[in-house]
Amino acid sequence: MVDVSTFVKKIRDFWWNYPSLLLKGIKFIVFVYYKTRPFSVMLVMSIIVGTPFLYLYSVRTELSKILAKSYINTFVEGVVSSPIYGVDPLPISSVPQPSTQLQRDLTSLIFDPLIRVKKDGSVENLLADNVTMLEDAKTVSINIKKDVKWQDGEKMTIEDVIFTFELIKRIGKSSIYYTSVNGVELVKVDDYTISLLLEKPNTSYIESLIWPVLPKHILENIGDPTKIKESFFGRNPVGTGRYILSSISESEIVLQKNPFYWGESLNIDKIIFRLYKTVEEAIVALKVGVVHAVCNYDLLQIDDPILEKMANFYTASLVKRTMVIYFNLRKGKESFIGNENVRKALAYAIPKSSILENVLHGFGDIVVGPIPSWSWAFYEDIEKYEYNLEKAKKLLDDAGYKLQEGEEFRKNGDRVAEIDLTFQDEPVRAAIAKAIAEAWKEIGVKVTLNPVSYYVKIEEERIENALYQTVIPPRDFTTLLFIQEAPLDPDRYSLYHSINIDYPGGNISGYKENKVDIDLEMGRSTMDKKVRKEIYDRFQRRLMGDLPLIFLFTPKLVYIVSNRVSGIDLSSLVNPEDRFDTISQWKID
Repeated sequence: MVDVSTFVKKIRDFWWNYPSLLLKGIKFIVFVYYKTRPFSVMLVMSIIVGTPFLYLYSVRTELSKILAKSYINTFVEGVVSSPIYGVDPLPISSVPQPSTQLQRDLTSLIFDPLIRVKKDGSVENLLADNVTMLEDAKTVSINIKKDVKWQDGEKMTIEDVIFTFELIKRIGKSSIYYTSVNGVELVKVDDYTISLLLEKPNTSYIESLIWPVLPKHILENIGDPTKIKESFFGRNPVGTGRYILSSISESEIVLQKNPFYWGESLNIDKIIFRLYKTVEEAIVALKVGVVHAVCNYDLLQIDDPILEKMANFYTASLVKRTMVIYFNLRKGKESFIGNENVRKALAYAIPKSSILENVLHGFGDIVVGPIPSWSWAFYEDIEKYEYNLEKAKKLLDDAGYKLQEGEEFRKNGDRVAEIDLTFQDEPVRAAIAKAIAEAWKEIGVKVTLNPVSYYVKIEEERIENALYQTVIPPRDFTTLLFIQEAPLDPDRYSLYHSINIDYPGGNISGYKENKVDIDLEMGRSTMDKKVRKEIYDRFQRRLMGDLPLIFLFTPKLVYIVSNRVSGIDLSSLVNPEDRFDTISQWKID
């Protein structure tokens, strides 16, 4: 047994002698320090320098744990866009702006339309439970779902559909959805059904029912429907879609999962759009892990070995879009491009495969006519105008434009074979225009490139997207490199019927042919697929014989996504915003 008193005395003696013991210890440490130099110096310096870093590392680790916990099931996408200050579900202009695609992305996530048309032309019902077109191609019956709620918990009703339809009518021609209400009468059948009565038969009409349905109980007292984006609703939108707008700033937009969503359950709780000025900046953010994905829908090629190791590249053809060269037939038959043989020669002279490979790096598909090759209405025997320099030169000879010995460019008498090629001044389009100009020069045609800057100053006024302001409306061009947008249905009435020659019509070339007008009218007037096929075969033969434009490529969307994200599927993508169609299948590791 230990003697308590003895133990206490030993403790007392230790503390009594502590100063002298401490001094001896310090002297010993100093002795060792001097004897072991320079290693002791290095050790002391390492401790002095390393301690703050160890502290910061521990703080960073704890912070990372907190951030990781808060970002579980949060998907962050880098977006090239100008800042927006409100959501615009009913845009009033088809003129693309730097924020146009971001607005479309937000609309597709916050709101729902009645239907969605898939790549194969089939209709997927969203807010609609059933959509039927009668045999007369003039009557559409729509039944809506009964169990859908707005994001504020209110029930969505047929009155909301009627209200949105009337709202688009109030906006008028400036609405991008105007064709879906123009000349259409809406009749309420019952609490879940409406009928749409068209003035004229239109078999492709259902494809236009893609406008987002808006809540009547919130917007019924709105004054000017063109100002929704600037209103309180624009900053606090209420839809029926998968996500709710949580916050919006100049640098990012945050969406939260909608607890009232009527569709499939969602794994992604939050979506953040981070805004960047260039694709290059967004790619850097992806490489350092700030964002999960970058969507590239503007023909920009990205070649980065590091990125290829850490991300997956998903591609999909933007099947409604085609890069074309319009000939301005308003110049008259006496003009250089007014000659049919000249137009055909210019078409034969373009090496599409070479441009696709060397300029677009394979991110596109060659297009040969007004109806794509994957469509049931495509005419197999269409004249494809495949690259043929000899045929191009002969056609120019037949048109009277000869290449004299020692001359660089062809002439017809004193008239030089020359044209202007107008295009939007951005890197990829400029490279394509340059390649086309070089190809035309090879057959003796002089080409003046006319790039149009995005911003143009006219009389102290700064014009945005000048191509759509100063070129398209007045049809001020000779030839125009442009991206045309067509419906999935083979109906091409809006693009080539002579009624649409003037702006804002889609007949940009000014093409006018009575027989083609009749074909286009007949093609949308019958539901008989076999009859329509015969009509559209005839239409394609006639159009490609007259050749008011040259068809080039369908661009591809490239979606670059971190390999931490799985479930991405672009197989049914039609428009860039459709990349979110399968978001219910996405998972983040």
